[in-house]
Amino acid sequence: YPLSIPIEIDHSIQLGQNFPNPFSLETIIPYEISQPNEITLTIWDVSGNVVHKTQKNHDQIGKYSIRLKPDTMSPGLFYYRISGSKFGEKYSKTRKMIVLN
Repeated sequence: YPLSIPIEIDHSIQLGQNFPNPFSLETIIPYEISQPNEITLTIWDVSGNVVHKTQKNHDQIGKYSIRLKPDTMSPGLFYYRISGSKFGEKYSKTRKMIVLN
């Protein structure tokens, strides 16, 4: 009898906490992808207004980071999400960050 072994492909992304957090001048948002992918980083305020959006295309798996300066962000609480899709499957991770004066 032929042996059938299911193959599981992990399309997930790991999103780290930005550091430093809270921050005023600059922060780094770390993430890791398990498959080559185009990712989108979206940041929005507590009212749901998008204040920053960027896309990056990665041809290799690995650890990456995005350096962010809060030039267009006023002090307060913000949410950031990294999202992507591969083979028709969409995924995303969300975290919080705080911008100081």
